Amino acid sequence: MEKDDLVRLETVMSNEENLKGDHMNYERVDKELAKYTNSERIIVSEADDKRLKKMIDRRVLVIMILTYFLQALDKGTMSFTSIMGIRDDLNLVGDKVCSCPS
Repeated sequence: MEKDDLVRLETVMSNEENLKGDHMNYERVDKELAKYTNSERIIVSEADDKRLKKMIDRRVLVIMILTYFLQALDKGTMSFTSIMGIRDDLNLVGDKVCSCPS
C-alpha cells in the first residue's frame, strides 16, 4: 500500500482535527503491524525466506487439501442422492430450494 493510500485511509478513519501534515494516528494500527510498516527496510536472510515459504506452503497446502476433499465429498454425495431420488422426494423443480408444498 502506498503512503498516499495510507494517509487517505487514516484521514477517513480518524478525526480531521487530529491529523496535521504527514501525521498518522498509530493508536489505530495493530502494534505488530506497525513494527513492519515504518519507513525502515527489513532485510530477510535467504534461510529465513526459505523457512517462511515452507511454513506458509505447508499451512496453505493443508487448507487446500481439506477444502478439495470436502468439495469432492459434497459433489459425490449430491450426485449419489440425486441418483437415489432426492429430487422426487423433496419435490425439487428447477431452482426451487424449499420442499414446502406449493
